[in-house]
Amino acid sequence: MLYLIHGTNSKKIQDQVQTLVDGLKAKREFAQVFQIHADNFSVEDFEGVTTSQGLFFDKHVVVCRGLLQAKKEIKDYALKHIKDYISSPHIFLFVEEDLDQKTVDAVTKHEEVKVKEYAGGGKVEKEDMSTRAFPIVQTYAELLSIPHEKRTAVQKYRAWQGVDSIRVLSVPPEEFFGILWWKYKTIVQALGSTQKESGLTPYAYTQAKKLADAYGKRVHTDLGLLLDIYHEAHMGECDMWEELEGFVLR
Repeated sequence: MLYLIHGTNSKKIQDQVQTLVDGLKAKREFAQVFQIHADNFSVEDFEGVTTSQGLFFDKHVVVCRGLLQAKKEIKDYALKHIKDYISSPHIFLFVEEDLDQKTVDAVTKHEEVKVKEYAGGGKVEKEDMSTRAFPIVQTYAELLSIPHEKRTAVQKYRAWQGVDSIRVLSVPPEEFFGILWWKYKTIVQALGSTQKESGLTPYAYTQAKKLADAYGKRVHTDLGLLLDIYHEAHMGECDMWEELEGFVLR
């Protein structure tokens, strides 16, 4: 399923996106929400997210911001795969500013696309969680792949500081956790596997394999501990942000 939400009223657009995301998450309790921005877009990371499986649910909500107004190769890539997004089990929200009519027509020629346009004023600051999240998740996993007794205080602080920089954006912790979980899934897929066997793209495999080699079978232990954090937070037994930060400081 694909939504195109665009126009000149950024405030109304942002409000509508949040309403849709909240409604979709209510229907898909364990769905994960991924935020994709044009300014840090990577085909490898994007395909890794859209082909990964969730914790308990294989249908994600993927919010794509500015891809149809980005540089030509990103825009062409997105338009080329519109049919794939429509038929995907995931829900894609394409969020754009004032699109040219040619681009709107290229998307809306597919009758299944749901379109919402908001004109007028109203500006909001751009939320940049996903711009920061992917490198922070990489740092987080790199730290935990090091045996506990060999981790330095500086390494721990950098990982904690990265997570805290996302927390202060008032982003729901589930959004960060979704990206972190995706990273750990790729590590497990790369553990003891060739690139072809893992099912990962070459880029995602190369990153994951380095961590898998450093981690070894310990990755399964940390994966279980992260899952415990997710469960306990959703049962109201802990604060997910505090647990995620504490996890790298132990």
